[in-house]
Amino acid sequence: MNEHRTTGVREYRFGDCSMDMQARELRRGDTVVATEPKAFDLLAYLIANRDRAVDKTELQDEVWTGTIVTESALTRCVMKARRAIGDSQDAIKTVRGHGYRFAGDVDEIRDRPASHPALQLPDKPSVAVLPFINLGDDSSQDYFSDGITEDIITELSRFRSIFVIARHSSFSFRGQSMRTREIARELGVQYVVDGSVQRFANRVRINVRLVEAASEAQLWSERFDRELEDILLVQDEVAATVAATIGGRVEARRSRRRFDSIGLESYDYVLRAQALYYQVDKAANDEAMALLEKAVEIDPDNARAMILLAACHSMASWSFWAQDDEGSRRMALELGQQSLALDNTDSLAHALFAEILFDCEQAELAEYHFLRALSLNPNDIAARALYAAKLSAMGRREDALEQIQIAERLDPFGLHWIPWIKSTVMFAARHYEEAAVAFETMAVPPNEARYIAAAAYAQLGRLDEAANELRLFQENARQDMPNYPGDSARDMRRMLERMVDFDDAADLDHLMESLEIAGLR
Repeated sequence: MNEHRTTGVREYRFGDCSMDMQARELRRGDTVVATEPKAFDLLAYLIANRDRAVDKTELQDEVWTGTIVTESALTRCVMKARRAIGDSQDAIKTVRGHGYRFAGDVDEIRDRPASHPALQLPDKPSVAVLPFINLGDDSSQDYFSDGITEDIITELSRFRSIFVIARHSSFSFRGQSMRTREIARELGVQYVVDGSVQRFANRVRINVRLVEAASEAQLWSERFDRELEDILLVQDEVAATVAATIGGRVEARRSRRRFDSIGLESYDYVLRAQALYYQVDKAANDEAMALLEKAVEIDPDNARAMILLAACHSMASWSFWAQDDEGSRRMALELGQQSLALDNTDSLAHALFAEILFDCEQAELAEYHFLRALSLNPNDIAARALYAAKLSAMGRREDALEQIQIAERLDPFGLHWIPWIKSTVMFAARHYEEAAVAFETMAVPPNEARYIAAAAYAQLGRLDEAANELRLFQENARQDMPNYPGDSARDMRRMLERMVDFDDAADLDHLMESLEIAGLR
């Protein structure tokens, strides 16, 4: 079984079902479903390896370890698993001539190590904002409550006198039944903000509270019943009140709103697109671009929509998802320039524009914008992670590792951004074990992380894992890249020259040699 996909998973949630891996209990809604042990094991294995089709022989070997089992017995077990979750082959799909694949959307609830040491508290007031709960009946509106939470995190981050935990780490506690002091200990903060959001047509109700973690005393709470058009003012008010209450100095310069001129419909598109952008996935990126184009059409002065659209074009270009790579790169550069002309105070915009500039081989100007992003918001996790990747590409490995360390403290349970970039930085520094460990912390790694994992595994002598990650990368790339050059070593090098952050040809040579050990021909 792929250990990095299953280790530490306490519960899987999909559709109306949940699987408690410790209690070995399957539920549909609130009802426990009696499930045969082998059907439970088979379902768990398919979910853990949902990024690929699992062939029948592998299922027989893994689920019935050491026991010879017929194909008809396997088929019956699959039927029992489908019946247990109420599936009509929408979730557990049959892959003709091969095996089965779990195709449903899955959330993983992961265990925290009991021995995890308490993080040292920062030398200034520190706070984590947990994901606000969507109290509406429509779960598809979760993006709205998530977006409001993220905006409050961003506004709090602008107060330089406060240490703010990044979104990815605070969101990792979604659905966890843990006491406030336990969450604060895991994140290494003094204060926790939580709340709920309920949307009614053109109105919104937001409940929010601030808790001092050690005593679990509620320091402040408020309910806001407002028109949707006032949502941005509410976010500012929450951020300023939290900052003042925990002793942060509320600067005379009020945090400048990035969205002052945005209409509500345009703002809604931005929230939905931003969540999709973070998935680092072709289909999600395509959907995000469509939403952002609508946002810009509605409001041509929407600077945040413009920089996110620029970033989506850039990602499509360097990931070989675009039909016209050079056209996407030019579009990214133009949109980035337009966004900063509209709003020069958004740290994320500077960081994303720096990424675009670096891709356009303007490294010196890119570094200026990274430093500008961090001067505007020292808590900007995306800026630090992206800057680390570019420092590593320029051969400044120690500086890159310093930025990674700061990012990890801001985002101790981060997803995608930090582990993916850390894996690349560590491989470039020839720290193969650390590169592999960083990759293995990602529950569902982006495909672009797999070739680094394959190379690291190859250098560690873990050749089966190396070959598997290389195979998965190539399979997914063939599917997602309209201009996929091919599977040969020459084709792979041409692609990686564009994709990977290595300025030094010797680093690229080393990567290619490692992939050849993994089986690239």
